[in-house]
Amino acid sequence: ARYRKGGFEALKPKPREDRGKPRALNPALIERAAQLKRELPARSVPQVIRMLEASGAAAKGSLSRATLHRHLRALGLTRRQPGSRRVYQRFEREEPGELWQIDQVDGIFLPDPRRPGKWRKTQLFLVIDDHSRYCPHAQFYPDQKMPRLEHCVRQALAKAGIPGAIYVDRARIHVSRHFRAACATLGIQVILGRKKNPAGRGKVERFNETIQNEVYPELRLLA
Repeated sequence: ARYRKGGFEALKPKPREDRGKPRALNPALIERAAQLKRELPARSVPQVIRMLEASGAAAKGSLSRATLHRHLRALGLTRRQPGSRRVYQRFEREEPGELWQIDQVDGIFLPDPRRPGKWRKTQLFLVIDDHSRYCPHAQFYPDQKMPRLEHCVRQALAKAGIPGAIYVDRARIHVSRHFRAACATLGIQVILGRKKNPAGRGKVERFNETIQNEVYPELRLLA
């Protein structure tokens, strides 16, 4: 309905007026949640919510996990406990073309065309398919600015079609409005990985490792 009335611009989300501020909660409820966390720091936020609901301190479904987490974080009660480990579950899309993973890493040194006799460090942009591990496109560029990402994605689209979604880290060019708007125009969902969580992009990270260990040494011989 918004699209029919205002076109693509109408689909852009509007920021909340209280953005960045925790929603109001009963101070007594926050204190009770804090007591439960202090009593046993290993308790997760969902577990605290269930305990509050079971005791009658909060009505079922009335507490938002994100809201309570922000309040507990402000009190310094959400840090990971020593010795705890995050458990990762393997995932893979069912069909090729459902999800692409995109990354950019340090490339090799190549002759600088603008400065004869000088060498310049490059950046490798690459795209792989989550299901098949097929690489629609990979290319060395002189920097990692937005035009390089656009060119790499265009080449991949020309070779393999439009994917359902793209999974990237939170680099500035990936979270930019320009890139996300371009993907939205093509009907591509942009999925942002968590900060400091390279394990979530394990497939493309492994692909990078193979290139650096097996391809780069051969290229250096040629150079």
